[in-house]
Amino acid sequence: MDELIFPRFAINQSNKEFAQQFKADCEAAGISLPSSFYYAVEKTGRILTKENEKLLSEKDLAEWDAAVEEYEEKFGHLDN
Repeated sequence: MDELIFPRFAINQSNKEFAQQFKADCEAAGISLPSSFYYAVEKTGRILTKENEKLLSEKDLAEWDAAVEEYEEKFGHLDN
């Protein structure tokens, strides 16, 4: 589904490449998100939004939360 929204993201692209491209696109659009958000995108391969949160399984949400917590444990609560 994300390929329909973000067609430049190739299906066989790694999570790291996906996250890097997403961050670059956000920055180009003047959107600033917490570094923990980009880290979670890289770790999970998905972009969590209020709109799609209800579509994710408990396992997927737990994976996202764990990635955010991992970032904060490693780097603290730093923004960008």
